[in-house]
Amino acid sequence: MARKGITKEQIFEAATRLQAAGLASTVQAVREQIGSGSYSTINTHLAEWRKEHAEQISPNIPDMPEKIMTTFNQVWVTAVKSAQDDVATQRQTLEVLRREMDKENASMVAEIKRLETEQEETACKLQTVAQELNKAKEGCVSAEKQIITLQIENARLDERAKTTEVQAIDLREQLSRLQEQFTELAQQKDLTEQGSKQPENQHQQTSQDN
Repeated sequence: MARKGITKEQIFEAATRLQAAGLASTVQAVREQIGSGSYSTINTHLAEWRKEHAEQISPNIPDMPEKIMTTFNQVWVTAVKSAQDDVATQRQTLEVLRREMDKENASMVAEIKRLETEQEETACKLQTVAQELNKAKEGCVSAEKQIITLQIENARLDERAKTTEVQAIDLREQLSRLQEQFTELAQQKDLTEQGSKQPENQHQQTSQDN
């Protein structure tokens, strides 16, 4: 359910009560008197109330006596001069602060430029390191490829060596067999020669006996 707004009459009554109590009729004071309400609504109606009660809010005040006026003027002049002196002092202080801030700002700008330069140099160094790292990685990849190629070639050579060794064993066995055959043939030849010489010797012995 929508909340019911405050009325013009409520605002007027609250402002009147505050005036009767010798209090200022501000928007906040009127709202506290009513207990709720929109600040903009209270301000609008309160302005109207003030306009209607202008004479009551601002009663006629008699003129100030000349002696008091003179004393007030003297005090006022002294206060203005003091205020001007204070303003001059504050201006000087502010000028000093401004100069110090300008120096600090210039120092900060110089430091920022130095840091930017250092950052650029660091970025260049990082780029160089990254390039060198990439080259090193490429070199490692190339080396790994060469190692793999050498390992493959070594495996092939090892296989060939094994094959050659097997062939050498076969050749040694064949050579051994050939040597055995050669020895057998030599022995057979000797036996054959001895067999052919024995009848000839017997024939010679018979001829001598006759």
